[in-house]
This record gives sequence, structure tokens and C-alpha cells, in this order.
Amino acid sequence: MTHLNLVIINTIKESINGTLLYKVIFFLIAFINILAIYFDIFWLKAITKPFITIILFFIYADSFSVIASYHNDIETEERSEFDENIKSVISKAYNSVSDGFIFIFTSLIFCFLGDIFLLFENTFLVGLLCFLMGHFCFWVLLWRNSLKKEGLIVKNKILILPFIAYLGILLYYIFPHIKNDLILQIAVVIYGTAITVSGILALNRFGFISTNTFVLVFVGFLFFIISDTWIAWQKFVLKTNHTFDNLMVMTTYIIALFLIVQGFIDQKVTEIKLILNELNLFSNTESKQGKSIIKQLEENITVIFNKHSDSKKN
Repeated sequence: MTHLNLVIINTIKESINGTLLYKVIFFLIAFINILAIYFDIFWLKAITKPFITIILFFIYADSFSVIASYHNDIETEERSEFDENIKSVISKAYNSVSDGFIFIFTSLIFCFLGDIFLLFENTFLVGLLCFLMGHFCFWVLLWRNSLKKEGLIVKNKILILPFIAYLGILLYYIFPHIKNDLILQIAVVIYGTAITVSGILALNRFGFISTNTFVLVFVGFLFFIISDTWIAWQKFVLKTNHTFDNLMVMTTYIIALFLIVQGFIDQKVTEIKLILNELNLFSNTESKQGKSIIKQLEENITVIFNKHSDSKKN
């Protein structure tokens, strides 16, 4: 492997988890938003809440920015010094990142819009619709994984029962409080079903993706369900606006989105590392040839070392 290839691989490996800066900004904005809720400062809540999803998108994009940059250089032929092996690997890594990128971006955009509309009482249903569309985009990402292999739910359909029980209990307690509003009843049924399906699809991924990726995304969707359930309970059953409830809704929501996005990042990082490992065996050559080249490099290093030792003796 050439020195240039090694530099490129190490650069990508060090960058695919993203920089710490955006994560620090994310938690700083989240903390300010929590303080705004605690002290009931509406304008500060209105400013900071939508930025939570925006920064999450930057976290996702930043994690793979180096790969995108290298790929752009290859496409514009500004990296003529790259050999075919490294070009092939970078192209595969870029394709892996691009696959599903639009759905991450779109889901976060809908969450961003939902955050804005939920700030106002008279646009609650519009906000609910935005989050519903966000879940649809997440479904695509989760379902595309499920198409590859039979997941946990497919093999053990009985595991759907806790989710159905949750939805039934939720509707049982909420419906008496919205019985005079047909549109709201339909909206609650549809959205309750949507978040339940998200949880089911997230659980179904167990067994054919990395444990870390599965846990992050699944726990993230569980927190999403908790947050949305808390909103419904507070708005329709308790009909209160207590600070504690608002804090819990927002805290669980922040944790949910961060874990989900971080889980999808982790999934792509795993895929990219597997692709990068192909370069060790030179993806366009036989593995034996790759091993022989590595062996030759080791022999060259030994020769250099011996020459250095001889010069010291002289």
C-alpha cells in the first residue's frame, strides 16, 4: 500500500465520526432550551428548539464530509495522483454515505418544522403532520434494512404484542377526552400508529446490524415514544402546562433525536470501515497479490533497518 493510500485511509478513519465541535454546540443549545423552558422564556425557546434538529443534520453531514470532499476531487479530476484502488474504495464509501442521506435530511427537516408549529397552540395538528412525515422518512431507512434479512420481529411476531398493547392503552385513556373532536381523534390514531410502527421497525433490525447501531436507534425511538406519549397525556388528559411536564417532554425528545441520528451515523461508519478494509487486499487484485505486496513492503523495511544498523557500526 502506498504512503498516499495510507494517509487517505487514516484521514477518513479519523474523520468519519465527525468533529466534537458540532456535538458541543448541540448539547449547549439543548441546555439553553431546557433553561428557557424552566424559566418560561418563550422567545428563547422559539429560537433554540428548531436549532436542535439543524445541528443534528450538521453532525451527520460532518461525519462524512472528508469522504464527500475526496469523492468530489475524484469527480473533478483534481486528484490525478490517486490510484484506481483508492478511487474505487472512496467511490464505494461515498455511495454508502449517499444511500439514505436524503431520508435523514428530510426527516430532520420535518422535525424542524414540527418543532416550530408545536410552539403555537393553534398549529398543533400541523406540527403533528410534520412529525408524521418525519416518521415516514425514518420508516424508509428502517425498512430498507429489514428487506435484506428477516429481522427479529419477522421471526418472532409475538414481540409486536407489547407495541399493540401500548397503542391500545394510549387510545383508551385519551379518546374519552377528545370524543367531541373527530379530526383530532383521527390524527391521534394515525400518529399513535406511526410511532408504534417506528418502534417495531427499529426492533426488527436486531441481529443483522451491529449491536451498537441497533441499541442507539431502538432506544432512541423508545425515547421518542415516551416524549410523544407525555405530550398527549399532558395535552389531552391532564390538560395542564406544568414546567416539569414540559421539561420531560423536551428532554426525552432531545435524547431521542440524538440517539437516532448517532445510531444511523454508527451504521454508516461500520459500512465505511468494511469498505476501507478492502484496500488492505487491493480490491482490484487477488488477495494473494495483495499479501505478496505487503510482504514485499515488510522486506523493504527490514533492508532499510539493516542498512541503518550497518552505517552505525561503520
